[in-house]
Amino acid sequence: MTSVDILKYLKKTYVVNGALAINSERFFIGTMRANGATAMAIEHVAARLAGGLLQMIDMVTLREIVSAVLPEVDMGELQAISSMPNMAQAASRSLMKFWMSGVDPISVAHLPRMQALFALEEAVLERMPANLKRPTDLRDMAVARAQFTSMIFGRVEIKNMTDLHPVWQPLVIAMAKNHQPGLPMIWNAGPRPVPEWVKSICEVKTTPASGIKPTAQTVANARHEVVEAIRWLRQRLANSSNPGSLAIATTSTSTYDDLFVAAAAEADIKIHFVHGKSAIHTEEGQAAAALADLLLRGLSQKRVRRLIELAGRKAPLLGALPFNWSSALKPDAALTTLKRWQDALKRPKDVEIAKVLLPVIELLDTGIQNAGAIGRGLLPFDALNIWERALRDGPAEALDSTIRAIRVKDNVSPLMMPCFMSAEDLAANPRDEVMLIGMTSENWPRHENEDSLIPDHVIATEVLNPMPLAGLDEADFNTIVATTTQSLTISWPRRDAEGKKCEPSGLLPQALVQNAKELGRSRRAPAAMSEADRLFCRPDEFEKRPDAIKASSVISDWFADDWTEHDGLIGANNPRIAATLEQVQSATSIRKLLRDPIGFVWQYALGFRAPEYEDEPLLLDSRQRGNLLHDILEAAVSSLERNGGFAKASKADIADAVRRARWSVAIDTEASQPVPPEVIWQQTLQTASDLAIKALSFDFPALPEQQTFCEIPFGDEKENVIDDLSMFADPTVTIPGTNIRVAGRIDRLDKSGDNTMVRVIDYKSGNTPKNVRDMVFKKGDEVQRPIYFAVVKSLMKDATGIEAGLFFPVTGDYAPLGDLEAHVDELTAFINEACAYLLAGFAVPGPATADTFNTLVFALPANAKATYLPHSVATATERLPKLAALWSAE
Repeated sequence: MTSVDILKYLKKTYVVNGALAINSERFFIGTMRANGATAMAIEHVAARLAGGLLQMIDMVTLREIVSAVLPEVDMGELQAISSMPNMAQAASRSLMKFWMSGVDPISVAHLPRMQALFALEEAVLERMPANLKRPTDLRDMAVARAQFTSMIFGRVEIKNMTDLHPVWQPLVIAMAKNHQPGLPMIWNAGPRPVPEWVKSICEVKTTPASGIKPTAQTVANARHEVVEAIRWLRQRLANSSNPGSLAIATTSTSTYDDLFVAAAAEADIKIHFVHGKSAIHTEEGQAAAALADLLLRGLSQKRVRRLIELAGRKAPLLGALPFNWSSALKPDAALTTLKRWQDALKRPKDVEIAKVLLPVIELLDTGIQNAGAIGRGLLPFDALNIWERALRDGPAEALDSTIRAIRVKDNVSPLMMPCFMSAEDLAANPRDEVMLIGMTSENWPRHENEDSLIPDHVIATEVLNPMPLAGLDEADFNTIVATTTQSLTISWPRRDAEGKKCEPSGLLPQALVQNAKELGRSRRAPAAMSEADRLFCRPDEFEKRPDAIKASSVISDWFADDWTEHDGLIGANNPRIAATLEQVQSATSIRKLLRDPIGFVWQYALGFRAPEYEDEPLLLDSRQRGNLLHDILEAAVSSLERNGGFAKASKADIADAVRRARWSVAIDTEASQPVPPEVIWQQTLQTASDLAIKALSFDFPALPEQQTFCEIPFGDEKENVIDDLSMFADPTVTIPGTNIRVAGRIDRLDKSGDNTMVRVIDYKSGNTPKNVRDMVFKKGDEVQRPIYFAVVKSLMKDATGIEAGLFFPVTGDYAPLGDLEAHVDELTAFINEACAYLLAGFAVPGPATADTFNTLVFALPANAKATYLPHSVATATERLPKLAALWSAE
């Protein structure tokens, strides 16, 4: 037996295109137990023939080298843009295109643009490892050793190729000419057309086209197209199709990637992404993205929490972080600066948490320019790999886009499960049942754009890229039609993402387009994508479900003439309501009880919380501004009382105390809630300080031996009671004539030395309302004065003269309330009526339900203020007349 005969049986090499085709071919080789056979791409053939350790430089490595050398190279006329984001990617693509084109460098060496790229090329070649070669260099080295083709590869079969890039054609010709007799070079085209240059050098094998007749359909948009694709998969799997024979393909996979990831998860179907998934669809990529978000948009508690949750304890600097670390922080605190984090963690009991967490915050505070070191400290191994690759692909400022662009392999077998792939991969690795999506004139075929750095006027586009996208897409489409054996469905959307009309691809026969089936989003498909999709398409079935019946009744009940359970009617004497009314109330909760019964139940009985604040609001709302003013007043007055007494303080002393209070309150506020950007925050603090000075400098009539206190706690707050107001330690403060216990803080209290005369002041940070001196309850919105009067009268037994009023620092208006005893009696009656209505089961909307700052409006019907609430409140006014009297009372 000759050496040729031995090689014929021992070695066989299949040359295919793409990783999927290589893996598939190797799988079939293994199942057939074809010893000595292997599959590889043409560039691998060139590397093997040129020398065992050589290989063609890949785009990832090229981009990394370009990124490293770009700052050091004089790019000539491109120098002005050499530091721009994505320059490394653009330069890498341009270099690879030029290398693959085979253009003689000498012929374009006189062009300034090419001189810039040649300078970059020279730096890349110096930095490039010796085993990596340019495509043309590797090809030339392989051609020089073409006589060893048969010994190295045995019988060579180029399989399922439409054509080869011109740069590799000389290699195939040389290999064909140097094959041993009996070991011919075989071009197995299947049903594809055979290129002319192949016919004279290779043994050609062809098979007839499958003859399958495609069907066509149109869908609403890309999202609907993905739903129909998953429905198509469901139907095929239900009909016992082999999952590994199913494929969904398009030319531009990036348009559909995110949609397919979400749809596959909803449908609980494993789909292999041949081109890989975006890194952000993995847990590791999310950790990298969380760190990028933090560095690009700044510190905040929300972003730090997200990073720690995703990075876990595997990151080097987070391993020792206590599991209860978040308990040291107030949930609403934004913490957007290092100093705010330090202030928030300065309590002695937080020492262990601060010991680990503050160095992390300090590292994050070094900023995006230190992205490499920050990633090494705060990301686990797999996430760090994505992070470092993203930093090599572009500048740190572009991490949002570079992380998203990174592709990672999924863990789904392409041979055992359906695949989502590019048309190029499908053409090289045919499947039995195929759906082609996105078949619009814009995407099939794609249109070739000029290279970003080597435009058409430098080197003609057809010369730089001898295999244009339009030609490849057309060839791939024809190949898919010819090689699909069982069914081929062609789909295109009627509208794009912007709502513009889409036209079908010009590659499609006109008869196929005219007979395309128009699919609606809610059509009753033979197989549904998911349980939700099945019910969406079958409303007659959905409406019989208990949850649908309930939802339908809610909507109809909301707009019924009379109240229903969905308007807030509950069973009488509900134990949860009774327990809530037995709890200690505040002026705020009483106001809600009187003006918004359903909101009172939501907030205090059911524990509803409003959506969280944004990290850094542009402005504080009126309630937050009022709280800020009160905090400054409390701190300033407390300081003055400790230093000679507020009543004896001069205006200069007051201004100085307010300035000191401003800084301490700012620190506490920053550690407990989101605050605006620094410039606006300082202006807000200044405005609050000015109002505080006005409030404390107002010339109220002095009481004998007056003492002044601010933010005085009462009811159930023993630990905060002021020594000079020991009588306020009584934890059971009840509004006379009711069972309602109250607690809270009085904004300001002036008392005489013998406790017989008391003035209670409630500060208002807004403008003075009209007719403020005639205002009593303001339709139930102002109840502090009678409540505070009742509290003081209950706790200060010696007080015979009690005054309660509203003070507006902005305008300097003071409005005391007359006949307090009578107004307390009125308030008592209203509170008792509100409690009785609530216990009777009337937890319904009131006039305050439509307030601008009602944070629970999300629980109401859509557009409730314009539609639902006017009708509901009118019904409440009619059916709750005693409480409605308060809603009209001034």
